Amino acid sequence: MSHEEQGTPSMSKSTLPIVGASSLTWSTGTSIGKIVAEQPQAGRILELVGIDYCCGGLTPLGEAAAEKNLDATQLLNALRVVGNSPGEESERDWQQAEISELLEHIIMTHHTWLRRELPGLTTTSQTVLKVHGETHPELAEVVTTFDKIRNAVLPHLDDEEQRIFPALLGLVAGNPPADMDKQLDEMRSDHDALGAELHRLRKLTRGFEPPSDACTKYREMLSGFSALEQDLHRHVHLENNVLLPRAQTMLAAVNKP
Repeated sequence: MSHEEQGTPSMSKSTLPIVGASSLTWSTGTSIGKIVAEQPQAGRILELVGIDYCCGGLTPLGEAAAEKNLDATQLLNALRVVGNSPGEESERDWQQAEISELLEHIIMTHHTWLRRELPGLTTTSQTVLKVHGETHPELAEVVTTFDKIRNAVLPHLDDEEQRIFPALLGLVAGNPPADMDKQLDEMRSDHDALGAELHRLRKLTRGFEPPSDACTKYREMLSGFSALEQDLHRHVHLENNVLLPRAQTMLAAVNKP
């Protein structure tokens, strides 16, 4: 199920050039986070082959391809041409946006979606466990893993909105808090832990594939998990691979003697 079907707010759109200049400079040594930051539609290709471009964004493309037994050169070529249809549209270039605009987008698009969808998905997963837990004992671990994700995500959203994002706006104004470095490190560390649980949830559900005896509610749960993974990938990508590098560059400039 797409985000539009689940009610995720739509993102701003802009026409994608036939060939982006940045894509011509990519190599198998380019980090996958940089590639998706410069060409957001490349994330679709990486998701299809199971490469984590958000928490694993610092990984060079060649290394990520090798881990999946893929030909790195063929993958690079596919990423270079994705979205090259003249009429196709791409997401907003968040590397060029004001930090305040990026933060507002993250809150209004991703934080809002998570707060709206997680309670219902919690109820659905508990119902599926109750009904199918005897025939599918693996569901106990599935639901436990999802609960860990939910219990980590919701406080993290509050922390970003109440502490980290205001600190980033202070950084933009040239007045960052003394512990700005620590806040950025904590943000990335939280994302890494979340990414590990998402990987586990995908593995436990065999890629969110419903078993042959799955009822409508079971399929609804797996569809919800898939939508959650997609949203968190895009959400964490924006923070890890766009927001954090820009913040670290600004912080270095502010702290420069």
